[in-house]
Amino acid sequence: MASLKLSGFILTVLSTFFLLVALASTNWGEGEGIHFGLWLACAATCQSTTSIAYGGYHAVRAFILIAFFLWVAILVLQAMDLWYNSTLPSVNKMKYAAHLSISAAILVFFGMAIFTGTYAPFAPKLRFGWSFGIGWFSAILGIAAATVNMLAFKKEPQ
Repeated sequence: MASLKLSGFILTVLSTFFLLVALASTNWGEGEGIHFGLWLACAATCQSTTSIAYGGYHAVRAFILIAFFLWVAILVLQAMDLWYNSTLPSVNKMKYAAHLSISAAILVFFGMAIFTGTYAPFAPKLRFGWSFGIGWFSAILGIAAATVNMLAFKKEPQ
């Protein structure tokens, strides 16, 4: 059981790290001398995308930012359960971590799917960047972390 908890923690750390890299990078899309991310668009110089962004772009940012904050909360819950279980013993930290993991993974999938759908019309001129792939990898790791966290919670004595 402790191995499941530790595996879930490691998967959560990896998913959170890759999601942070995807959030911070400016290579979600590239082509014709430009590359852009969720916050900046860069050609010769970089400028904020807040003035040129549309509704779908804001939705992607919102879903992925909320998911990132959920992953951080999950990490805190899992760390408390792994190393400080005597603190707040009446709160089932793995239960909340498991449920939040599922929510965060779904939010990442929504954000990535919205970006994919709204970016597709521009696909002939532009191509997806490496951080877009890292975002999808983070989403898949998130589903794996949610599955392992749920298994760890289910195997835990009630």
